[in-house]
Amino acid sequence: MKRVAAVLLVALLNALVFGITGSAAPSRDTAQDKEQARQEAILKKAREIAPGTVVRIVRMDGTEVDAILDNVLPDTIDILLVTRTSRTPATVALGSIRSIKPLKGSALKSFAKTLGIGVAALTGLCAVMVVTAGR
Repeated sequence: MKRVAAVLLVALLNALVFGITGSAAPSRDTAQDKEQARQEAILKKAREIAPGTVVRIVRMDGTEVDAILDNVLPDTIDILLVTRTSRTPATVALGSIRSIKPLKGSALKSFAKTLGIGVAALTGLCAVMVVTAGR
């Protein structure tokens, strides 16, 4: 019994002097570190894309958004969501983004076509309103 007490006393003194390592806390830190590294990678990639570029953002829930990149801030990305009739500014948090990439080729062409059709429709609607307002 004296040996057990002596071993426990030595273990307790070692723990007090040198500290306890290998606890569960580092596993939480590594998960936070991985998330931090993922967000930094997304931020770096977003900063490489020029403002005004059409981008595809994949959110953490899997939804995809095609938008125009407006501004990149340290914790958010400002975009313009373009529909057929309007441009809506939106802010997306880095934590909710899985990936971001510029659109090239056919995806950009289809986006430009959609934008062009929307602008043409809006211009036609304005022209009709001006003509009918003059009567």
